[in-house]
Amino acid sequence: MAQLDRTRLHALLAVCVVLTVAWVGLARWVVPPLLVAQRPGPAVAALQRYLQGYITPYTGSDLPGRWAELSVAVGIAALLHLTILGILRREDRRAEDGRTKADGRGGRGVRRAQSLLALVFLAVTVLTWPRHDYYYYLQMWYEVRQGHDPWWLVHGRFGDGPLNAYGPVFNLLAGLAWLNPLAPKLLFADAYILFTIATIQRAAAGRRLSGLEALAILALFWNPFPWVEIAIRGHFDILVGLLCLAAVHARLRDRDLLAEVSLVLGVLLKYFPIVILPFLALDRGRLRLRFLGVALAAIALGLALSYHLWGLSVFRPLAFAVNRPSTTLSIFWFLRTRYSPLKGLGAPTNWDSWSPYLLFLGLFLAWSWSRARRPSLEASTAVAALTTVLLYRVGFSQYQMVPFVLASSWVLRNWGQLRGRALLGVALGGYVTWLATFEAGNFYYGDESGTPTWAMVEDFAGLVTFLLGCLLLAAMGRSSTPEDPLVVQRPADRHTPHQIQSMNHR
Repeated sequence: MAQLDRTRLHALLAVCVVLTVAWVGLARWVVPPLLVAQRPGPAVAALQRYLQGYITPYTGSDLPGRWAELSVAVGIAALLHLTILGILRREDRRAEDGRTKADGRGGRGVRRAQSLLALVFLAVTVLTWPRHDYYYYLQMWYEVRQGHDPWWLVHGRFGDGPLNAYGPVFNLLAGLAWLNPLAPKLLFADAYILFTIATIQRAAAGRRLSGLEALAILALFWNPFPWVEIAIRGHFDILVGLLCLAAVHARLRDRDLLAEVSLVLGVLLKYFPIVILPFLALDRGRLRLRFLGVALAAIALGLALSYHLWGLSVFRPLAFAVNRPSTTLSIFWFLRTRYSPLKGLGAPTNWDSWSPYLLFLGLFLAWSWSRARRPSLEASTAVAALTTVLLYRVGFSQYQMVPFVLASSWVLRNWGQLRGRALLGVALGGYVTWLATFEAGNFYYGDESGTPTWAMVEDFAGLVTFLLGCLLLAAMGRSSTPEDPLVVQRPADRHTPHQIQSMNHR
């Protein structure tokens, strides 16, 4: 068996070397002359038309230059997919050697499907070129590389608000964008693929997946929501969600330093993760002031260093977040539409200014619930993230990625131990199905225009999101009982399960 594996590995490496050499030769010496030929053939003409639409900020208008960027991105995507195939093949070998408790056709079938889906996902990431917010990301990263203030660019849609509404760690991606304009976008796509592989593998460990279960899991992770948000639009919120997830898992293993580093990076990337800090600082109902203080001090230090580099503009995103108007997936947006029930009552319809207070109240109630009921840390942070997107007045679709990552990871990792699984599965499935449906429709009709029917869908989107989100919150709360065996336990604990259960009820 070992000899066979080595033979397969050598054959695969040989094929990769041949394909790499062939692609480099094609990309550097064959295609560029054809792009400027007087009479290109139909295939080259089609490539020319495609490259004419492939535009990145501050890139020359010549077709060979655009082809050079695209061809390098294709090579990066190929290397990433080769790594993914290696990971999936390793899992196959573990199943064949009996090192996993159970696998069956369901597990192997899911891995086969993931390898194909990953290939298409990376291909879409490259072929859809920079668009939507990712086009502006490239502008911001260009300013960073020029040594300019990355927050000086203004977004016309929001008045004098900064185009860069993110933290200082976002600027570090400028180096990756210098290598290739699509390199950061491919990083986001690869991060999502690896997240799905790891989460699904944990879900399949120890049990055989039926065909229906395998389809449900694939549908959960490969619906239009991630395709539009990551592969097409290139939003980086998947990194924010994964940093939150890394902080949670590090805390579960009592690796406080790693948890703090992950959380601080997430906060300095996009300030959203600050909401889960009070939940990470809880330990069996007690607030760990040292963990809280160290994390806050590290965040303050990061902002201080950024202030030293760029001055007061580093705080512009924070002020911008406070003053932004409500948008489509927010309940506050629905209250301002023509369908608002408040209009018939003669009451004010603009409740945007109440959002910070209601958000603080919602997070305080969620934290108090976590402290009193002591659910698993995974559940409490998922509740915090979902509460935030439901009560924050800016309802952009990409914000949903953080609660999606935390909730889906928790549910799949612990499905066999959760109570009320039927309601939780329906609630999570319904919420994700709505996000997928809205994403597909929004992408089809566009962000700025649409039919009257789609305009009505957008008006009701905030209400639907809020109601389905509240149902998911209730289902997560019902499933996260004190009897949940995933209450944080330190390695030094020597209590029996009965004693732990007794302590959880105190």
